[in-house]
Amino acid sequence: LGGRDNRRRAAVLAALLLSGLSTAAGIRFGVYSANYADASGYVAAARSWASGDLVRPAPLQLWASWPHATESGAPLGFRPGPILGTNVPLYPAGLSWLMAAAERVGGDFGPFVIAPALGGVLVFVTFLLGRRAGGSAAGLIGASLVATSPIVLLHTVQPMSDVPATACWACAWYLGLRRGVGAALAAGAIVALAVAIRPNLAPLAI
Repeated sequence: LGGRDNRRRAAVLAALLLSGLSTAAGIRFGVYSANYADASGYVAAARSWASGDLVRPAPLQLWASWPHATESGAPLGFRPGPILGTNVPLYPAGLSWLMAAAERVGGDFGPFVIAPALGGVLVFVTFLLGRRAGGSAAGLIGASLVATSPIVLLHTVQPMSDVPATACWACAWYLGLRRGVGAALAAGAIVALAVAIRPNLAPLAI
């Protein structure tokens, strides 16, 4: 019995090490620039949420006369606001909320830590799910595969929604398998966050 407990503890420590290494690698090799499509929209929206001002001035709309001038004056990730000469965020708000909270704590560096941090969470929760399904060895194999997946590695170093959304769904799935009102409420809250990050995956909530 004691040996079994020691093996369980060793497996948990190994999973935590994998999780920590995944987060550390994401931070070390992170892309600390939002100079491409979706990333710019998420980070810019996060800055708007962090400042508490979601309406951005867009003076181009006030004098441009070509067709659809208001739309062409909105950068990627934004759309014309309800008042002429303004833009408002367009992308789903969930990831930007997390980034905005991180920015309030860590400044400009904060939003770029969300994907690496949740990448580590995804690795550890994969271990928990695998352990529940097939034992500690299965959990470690699953966590190792996730930690070394090229897709996960790619999106852990970029300020994108893929890894955060996956981590939220994994947490919700694990909590949904546990008993108790607290676990059910936590699962529901995380599902709500996951849907806010990726609304197109809302049917998964069923």
